[in-house]
Amino acid sequence: MIAVLPFILILSPFLAAILCLVCRVPFCRMGIILLATLVLTAASLLLKGSGLVSLSAASISLLQALVHGADFLLLAIMAFFGWRFRRWIIVALSLVQILLLVYLESVSPAGNAASWPLFRIDGLSLVIVRLVSMVGALICLYAIPYMNVHEERLR
Repeated sequence: MIAVLPFILILSPFLAAILCLVCRVPFCRMGIILLATLVLTAASLLLKGSGLVSLSAASISLLQALVHGADFLLLAIMAFFGWRFRRWIIVALSLVQILLLVYLESVSPAGNAASWPLFRIDGLSLVIVRLVSMVGALICLYAIPYMNVHEERLR
């Protein structure tokens, strides 16, 4: 159970963002945001009693592959939109980050990197997760009416 909770903390915001993108009804978006906030808060509260949780890359190789793929995908999207809108500084910075990411992922540090902890979850990080999820939910809930006006202008 404890090993699943960090996955929930990592993947639930992405799932909530995708659902909010698909669902255009403001009431539905508010429900998704509130549900994601409750899930994040509950997962952080359940992890609180477990002490220091350390996950190594060997135990979660699928998550590591997803994170690396998402890094490259996000940087490629930023470079694409920089190219599309002729913002050359964005293209240059995205390409520098891609090259730096390739370099850092290809160079293995001394020792066995698979045994290093990929995530360390302690009390302070759980407090930050709770704080960010609650404040982020308030920001999202407050921004929904403004985003509806913005979406209507785009039509």
